[in-house]
Amino acid sequence: MFSKRMRFVLFIAVSYAIVQGATGMNAVLFFAPMVFEQVGMSVEDTFMQTITTGVVGLLATLIAIGFVEKLGRRFLTVAGLVLVVVAHTSTYIGFEQANFVFSDNAVEVLSVELNQEGVDTAKIESLRGATFDNDVALKQKLKELFNKKELPIVSGPIINETIQGINAPLVLFGIFAFLAAFNLSIGPIMWVVFSEIFPNSVRSVALPVAALVQTISSWSIQQFFPWQLDSLGVASIFMLYAIIGAVGLVVMYFSLPETKGKTIEDIEQEYARA
Repeated sequence: MFSKRMRFVLFIAVSYAIVQGATGMNAVLFFAPMVFEQVGMSVEDTFMQTITTGVVGLLATLIAIGFVEKLGRRFLTVAGLVLVVVAHTSTYIGFEQANFVFSDNAVEVLSVELNQEGVDTAKIESLRGATFDNDVALKQKLKELFNKKELPIVSGPIINETIQGINAPLVLFGIFAFLAAFNLSIGPIMWVVFSEIFPNSVRSVALPVAALVQTISSWSIQQFFPWQLDSLGVASIFMLYAIIGAVGLVVMYFSLPETKGKTIEDIEQEYARA
């Protein structure tokens, strides 16, 4: 698998696996409930939120299944990555405009809610009238006021109650567009490509290796996500994912071959020569 003749194929597989895992699917699913709340959906209505995101993913996957032979793996991958970049950029713009304001009404609501959780409401009162330009500054202030036990309890309600200026339509479009793009292209199509580009002699080993690379990529994004939230902020995270998608788009555009209509033997002779 690591022989000279396999270098190009291995490069394609590793690049594809990294891009698929690093474009931020876990982050999008994490922020979906908060965005739904901002556009008027109930926080408790998580079941409907799950169904909505699931339906979008299912419909996109069915489209991918229906058109993968007609449009080809390369076209769907490149088009999907273009939409990934557009979607993340839209989410970035929507969150970039947000700020956090501790208005009198927000403080009153939070005092009642957090008092029920056993949190000292005097800490919330101390923030009355305060404004934070981004979520990074807000979280730094919350770390100064609340201990490690209280912080996970208060962060969500405070962010949801004080956030203002968020462009909900842009963020909502970005989330659903990314879910559609991922399930239309790099989500399912990656496995089709992997099953075709590796010769029979190494496929049984190469597919698990490629899957391992994808798993490590997704796991790394998940592990660094809390640090990114505290250090970079929501908007910057989605811009980072847009950049990753753009780099992946360039790599796939110039390196990913079209395997539509070709036999495994034809692909091996063309891309895995001795």
